Amino acid sequence: MRALLLLLASFWLAIAEAAPRAVVLYGYYEYPPFVLPEEFSGGLSPLLAERMGALSGGRFTFTLQMVPRKRISSLLEEPQWRGVVSWANPVWFADERQQRYSWSPALLRDADLVLFRADLPLEWEGPQTLQGRRLGGLLGHRYAELDDWIADGRIAREDVSTLEANVRKLMAGRIDATFIPASAYGWLKRQHPDLPVRSYRSSKPRNAYDRFLFTNPADAELAAYVKALPALLAGDPVWRKRLDELGLEPAPISGSKSP
Repeated sequence: MRALLLLLASFWLAIAEAAPRAVVLYGYYEYPPFVLPEEFSGGLSPLLAERMGALSGGRFTFTLQMVPRKRISSLLEEPQWRGVVSWANPVWFADERQQRYSWSPALLRDADLVLFRADLPLEWEGPQTLQGRRLGGLLGHRYAELDDWIADGRIAREDVSTLEANVRKLMAGRIDATFIPASAYGWLKRQHPDLPVRSYRSSKPRNAYDRFLFTNPADAELAAYVKALPALLAGDPVWRKRLDELGLEPAPISGSKSP
């Protein structure tokens, strides 16, 4: 009996050691191309979670959990927080020197396009372009170079919860300008074919930046995998095919670590 118990114990220990570790992949972009409506398939965030598990060699499984940006901030206040935050940039999380969190190399290249009302064809030259005007913002999002201008009333910021709400407000003339990620602009044009006619797109973007993943540096095993992941995805035909289909530009493996 004792030999049988030892054998069973060894068997279950082997299973436990072989079981992949479950990890949450946090996302807070609830718009295309990161999350697509139900009638579409292949949103980038669900695919990222699937490919992260598939490329881990059986070490991890990842489950996408969509949460508001403010909840991400609350999560990060816990010293022992667990998981991976997706599509972020060090500047947006006050970690420009990448010392607070463990960041991956750049994963995706993006930019913030500036859209004005159709009857207000301005070119973006910085915060002064919006002085005395109404900016459509997103709840929980920070526009660092505009903070002082908004705080002292030189720019009126009106927040909504979705990009589409800002697009509708802009086309209706209820705001003067808004920022749209280049990665989302193509999908928004498909949903609103009159967007290019009922708005003016500045030839100069607000900024260009890379998107990264990050995790808690206290989790050494996960941090090492997150750092290795962009190179693994670059060689993954499933991932590259979907980027091509969505018209997205992967960041070079040695991509810039600042926006």
